[in-house]
Amino acid sequence: MKKINSQSGNAHIVIIVVLVVALVATLGFVYWQNFIQKKDDSAKTSTQTSQKAATPKATAVLPDMIEYPTSVMVKSAVETAQLTNAPTSFKDFVVQTINADNIAIVSEGSSCKRVIYVDKIYKQTYALGMIGATSATGDENGCIGGAAILWGIVDGSWMKISGTQDTGFPCQDLEKYKVPSAIAGATCLDGTENGKAYSQS
Repeated sequence: MKKINSQSGNAHIVIIVVLVVALVATLGFVYWQNFIQKKDDSAKTSTQTSQKAATPKATAVLPDMIEYPTSVMVKSAVETAQLTNAPTSFKDFVVQTINADNIAIVSEGSSCKRVIYVDKIYKQTYALGMIGATSATGDENGCIGGAAILWGIVDGSWMKISGTQDTGFPCQDLEKYKVPSAIAGATCLDGTENGKAYSQS
């Protein structure tokens, strides 16, 4: 009898050990699945997110000088679509200028309409063109004469920097706003017959 009991006791111990090992293994698997694997997945996601964030989106690089083959004529917001690569702020400024000038022109009893021509845009901060007016029939007959205009961003906003009906802009305007000669020209008007050389980077 004692031999049978001993064998029975040993069997119970083996069963208990097997159950304990199975329980530990199960708990270990659950722990791994719920904590370790989630951390690994989280680290992978974090790495992928940081890699995506580190990869900059490709942006178009605009040339310093945008020069239109022919002057872009703007009479309303519709035509600003032709100002390829021009900053939105400049397009808005042109339209605001036209609208304000048209109000002033109408108040004077004229039927003329403001027209702005844009030739060049330099580094998205300066623009060169002309300002004029047309009649209801589309010509300049009886309307205000035109002038070459230089616009630029001053204190964060577009404004008219200078205007001329001659072959250059007044030196004092260009020097005051440090307008690059790349768009202002190599000479400026200083009151003398031929003006003087102008250079500003």
